[in-house]
Amino acid sequence: MSKSEIIFRRLDDIGLREPLRPGILVKKLCEKGSAQKLDVGYMWYETGTKGRKHYHDTEELQLVLYGTCTVNDIEDKDHILKAGDTFLCPPGPSGTHGIRNTGDFPMCLLYIYPTQNYQTEYLE
Repeated sequence: MSKSEIIFRRLDDIGLREPLRPGILVKKLCEKGSAQKLDVGYMWYETGTKGRKHYHDTEELQLVLYGTCTVNDIEDKDHILKAGDTFLCPPGPSGTHGIRNTGDFPMCLLYIYPTQNYQTEYLE
């Protein structure tokens, strides 16, 4: 019988990364080195915080865990999301997205994307 290779971690034991931008914190659940093909983490947005509009050369899935946000797409259209809503960004410019917390409380997203050597292109 082979030894289990499952990795178990407690969320409380995972440290926060340096702020991505003021008001945006990241906690990596798994990434290159601990996972073979996934990068997964949480992003916390303080009330009123806005991330830079960007896209990746790989697809990305995001799930709103709590709070409310607005996602601005490549056509400059706003999409209002709340806890339980997801959005899947295709690779390339058509997956352009900018996220801002438009609620009255902090907002948290779970993101998942492949750990391949991806590139991010910022538009603002």
